[in-house]
Amino acid sequence: MIMRPGGARATSPNDWRQMFASPLVQAALAWMAGSIAAHAIGGGAVNTFLLAGGASLALAGVMLRRQRPQGVRIGLLLAVFFLSGAWLAARSQSVAPDSILPYARAEPQLARVRGTVQTPVKVAPAQRGEMARYNYETPVTFTSLAVDALMVDGRWRPASGLLLVKIMQTDDRLRLHDRVEMVGWLAGFEPPGNPGEFDYQQLMHRRGVDGRLTLRRRGNWRLIEHGTTSSFAALRHKLSDAAANALRLGMENDPQALSLCNLLLLGRDTGDAELHDHFRDVGLAHILAISGAHLAILLGLVWLLARLVIARPSLATLVVLIVLGLYLLVVPWKTPIIRAAIMAGVFCLAGISGRRIKGHGVDLLALAALLVLLWRPADLFTAGFQLSFGVVLALLLFADRLEQIVWPRHDAMGIAPLHEPWQLTALRYVWGYTAMSLVAAAAALPLAAYHFQMVTPFAVVLSVLALPVVTLVLALGYVKILAGLAWPSVSLLLSGLLAWSAKTLIGLVDQARTWPGATVRLSDPPSLAWTVAMLAVLFAWGAGALKGRRIAATLAVLLMLAWTFWVGAGSSVERAPASTLGNNLPGEVRLDVFSVGNGACYLVRTGDYTLMFDCGSHEYLDVGERSIVPALGRLGVSRIDALMLSHADIDHFSGTLDVARRLDIKQVCISPQMRDQAEARPEGPVAYVLDRLADLGVPVTVVSRGWRERHDDVNFELLWPAPDWRPKIDNDASLVLRVTDPSGRRIMLNGDVQQAAMTEMFNQQLDLQADVVDLPHHGAFVRASVDWLDAVQPAVVVQSAGPDRLYVDPWAEVFAGRPAMRRYVTATDGMVSVHLGPQGIAAEAFCRQPPAAGPRK
Repeated sequence: MIMRPGGARATSPNDWRQMFASPLVQAALAWMAGSIAAHAIGGGAVNTFLLAGGASLALAGVMLRRQRPQGVRIGLLLAVFFLSGAWLAARSQSVAPDSILPYARAEPQLARVRGTVQTPVKVAPAQRGEMARYNYETPVTFTSLAVDALMVDGRWRPASGLLLVKIMQTDDRLRLHDRVEMVGWLAGFEPPGNPGEFDYQQLMHRRGVDGRLTLRRRGNWRLIEHGTTSSFAALRHKLSDAAANALRLGMENDPQALSLCNLLLLGRDTGDAELHDHFRDVGLAHILAISGAHLAILLGLVWLLARLVIARPSLATLVVLIVLGLYLLVVPWKTPIIRAAIMAGVFCLAGISGRRIKGHGVDLLALAALLVLLWRPADLFTAGFQLSFGVVLALLLFADRLEQIVWPRHDAMGIAPLHEPWQLTALRYVWGYTAMSLVAAAAALPLAAYHFQMVTPFAVVLSVLALPVVTLVLALGYVKILAGLAWPSVSLLLSGLLAWSAKTLIGLVDQARTWPGATVRLSDPPSLAWTVAMLAVLFAWGAGALKGRRIAATLAVLLMLAWTFWVGAGSSVERAPASTLGNNLPGEVRLDVFSVGNGACYLVRTGDYTLMFDCGSHEYLDVGERSIVPALGRLGVSRIDALMLSHADIDHFSGTLDVARRLDIKQVCISPQMRDQAEARPEGPVAYVLDRLADLGVPVTVVSRGWRERHDDVNFELLWPAPDWRPKIDNDASLVLRVTDPSGRRIMLNGDVQQAAMTEMFNQQLDLQADVVDLPHHGAFVRASVDWLDAVQPAVVVQSAGPDRLYVDPWAEVFAGRPAMRRYVTATDGMVSVHLGPQGIAAEAFCRQPPAAGPRK
């Protein structure tokens, strides 16, 4: 090491060479490189990698006999490279002969299975999002089932695999390790239906979950035998429940604060979706999941307390390791917790052995990474692994350097001051803490943009502000838990202070969500090349490689800025692109029909004018945040000139507020009938949405038949209903919108019109002809449906519906007799895009290989 003038330590080139020359670091890099190679090639190269690994070991043996140490090292590193690739490929493609995976298809099928309850049972609300307050479904029950038998053709057959079980009612009878028999709808996980959506299918695959089993009734399962729990598992369960009860003591009347404390202290998710959403929006979602940061704070506090009474650092570290073991007895063994525990355990064992962690931190981190990847080789490609190890690596390499550049801990001769005023010492610690936050945020930013398609500019500031509060919550919470186990009265005294601390953290997050630009959603996810380049530039800057090279540093910054804001680096998503239909030019019309289940959301664009028709879903009341906002981001839509809500059913407007909070909406258009319902039911969902729109400053306009507008030579007009139309059901009062391009081609969107509305439109001899049309009411079939379709005579028909609409599909026979009509269904095709331009009508589906659909078996 060399000392810079002013006392700050500089890192010499020899330091970096020494770090990369470490056998552990080289082994970890070789392992990761081999995993990446196997992932890129695919899972069919196990034997090739094994043969190459064996040949590399043979090469190392030959070099050992010839006494060539460098050759031995190269041979061993090549062996690590190839064997890691073989291990990943084998784990990725290993499917047991009796696996249930082939039965978990896209189309749900009724299945009878037997197995063992694998995870603790959790009860959660049936819906998420702001509009969930108007959901009247009972809470649902979740668990997972390790399957051991499946009934096929009336006979039980051995089966294996893990299923996510959802019971559509509250059920507190299930117990961990019980062996049960269940009857439900077995299916696989669907891929994203819209661009920008989170890929739950990939997430479940990485977690080793083979499918989902949905039970409509709590009576659709029976107990075969109570599970036999090992004494160790029983101890863990007893300690976990005791800790949860001690934490709950005195906080029952503050559910949100208790929910936050359960997450931070015990890793227990109580299903507070709003809490998760708020922390995610400001870039603090990592705080809610127990990970390395939580363990660092907890074990750091234990270390400080231990050092007050124990003189030997190794013995104090042993105490820290014991506390870590006790902690693992209480919290659930989820992947982030185990990953953090491995990392912490490696560092603790090094401390007990007397090894200086400061000089060997990167070696220890490499060892921890190897252990994690041996356990879960695919973890390398997850955001959790990359953020955990990437941020810790950045802190080890650069936090001390940044701290000393601004505030050296030594004088010019490298000697620490003997007497420093306590005020300066306090400020120095504050700066050190801030430097760590800056380094962590810089390392995490490219990875967060790549994995989550969002940037939170204030995350650094919020982390600096939130971490002391999190530390206080953790300290008070664990003391409260210990006190609750021994002295409940002391635990009661601490409950008020703990609740105040938790609410302070929640208040900070809620306030940050109101800051302009708190969340920046990217229209396209950055590519892998951009992410690696950005991390390389940040590494070079932190390592001092650009110091004194003003031209190189300037060019690097300008290149990354240009790549970020102009080139965009393309998409790293391996699914169909958002669209290949071309630009949205004046006089041309593009229709995007989002996949929202049984609901509706249509986007019509021409030139610089954008109209959205409906915005809701029945299955997902949080569809705005879940699907529509990410898809709009991928489509490059940041403004909606008019949002037209067809009628008063919640599945047509449940996502309105989410979109209104994320995008600029010029006006919302509703029918007189929808306005009347809001006035008649001021406590209902329609009135709630209109009131919140007023709070957001979004004007609401009442429109009906006769409304017309013209934009870029494209006509927009409402065909239905008349202002005085008062049908028996809300559906027949749906707005019907017609869009006509300059060549006379038409798009018609129909809401939920049914028998009465169709009949009345026939009686009034309205011109219903259109080239592109949606099937009314998500494809519901009424007596007038065939006559209505023949009156419209469309070339392209889009059905916005969930999979259940296809179990019994009367439209299949209708379209079989009309081969000229192309039919798309969002349940199988995902988002459907239609373009009206000079070349005619072009249509495409987001899902390139739609799964087959048919009647239930």
